[in-house]
Amino acid sequence: MALRLDIRHYETVAAIIEHATVTSAAVALSISQSALSHRLADAEQRMGVKLFDRGPGRRLQPTEAGTVVQQAATLALAELQRCEDDVLRSAGRYSATVRVAVETYETYHWFAPFHSQLRATHPTIDVQLVVMGAATARSLDLREADIVLAPGNPIGALASVPLFVDELAVIVAPTHRLADRSSVRPHELTDETYLTYSRVATPGFEYERFLSKAEIRPRLITVIRHVSAIAELVAANAGFSVLSRWAMTSMIESGRLAAVRCGTDGLPVQWHALMRANEPATSATRDVADLLATHLSPSSSAAAASASRRGLTSV
Repeated sequence: MALRLDIRHYETVAAIIEHATVTSAAVALSISQSALSHRLADAEQRMGVKLFDRGPGRRLQPTEAGTVVQQAATLALAELQRCEDDVLRSAGRYSATVRVAVETYETYHWFAPFHSQLRATHPTIDVQLVVMGAATARSLDLREADIVLAPGNPIGALASVPLFVDELAVIVAPTHRLADRSSVRPHELTDETYLTYSRVATPGFEYERFLSKAEIRPRLITVIRHVSAIAELVAANAGFSVLSRWAMTSMIESGRLAAVRCGTDGLPVQWHALMRANEPATSATRDVADLLATHLSPSSSAAAASASRRGLTSV
């Protein structure tokens, strides 16, 4: 039986839901916004049902049918990816495997476009996402990961490649009293519940640079191990957190969270690609780290978004 939809239709639906906006989905798929809209319209015409509705701010919200298609697409595309990787690995096409993890944050919105770029420029390197089972240095030593993306200054004997400058921001629900503010001062958080992932204040992060300087303490501090759980609680207006704006990109762009600057000057934080200290100067791991630095730089992201808006990429 012939399928009504092509693989590009499934990719389109999955990308729109994953990346929250048409602009981000188009960049992830390396096509223009116009081409993406045409793909979506074609998919809905072929199926004879609406896959998305226009929500607040004209954002696309998946219908029940759209969610069903997205769930099937996610499973099928992942299985196809594994199939291709298995075939290439068995055929000896991959010469190296590099395992990449993200410290603290379960954020992977950057991976799909990065993986596409890597395949085009370094087809013999296989990059795998892994979840760290220990602290950064130990995960690298145990070879659970070869590269760890981490915010803040590297601690310990590690090799590092600077990636981009991010911002730690106060994260609140869109309905929160501070959501529409351009910035927030520490004393305005004294009656709030503070949700954090760490039991100990990390040097160089929000408690040292923002909250403790004003000698204030939130009404209640709740430690929750996983940032994804913190994000969901904040979206439900169960408290506030101070998190990486970049890591929360998808939920901010979808309108589920709001980010407010910490003080008038903000709290900039540098992200790095961390590697083992003895990593050779020329290796697949170094190549991947350097490509991450290029791919994640603000100028690279802005250029990709601009190209998509101007229709410079093909269907």
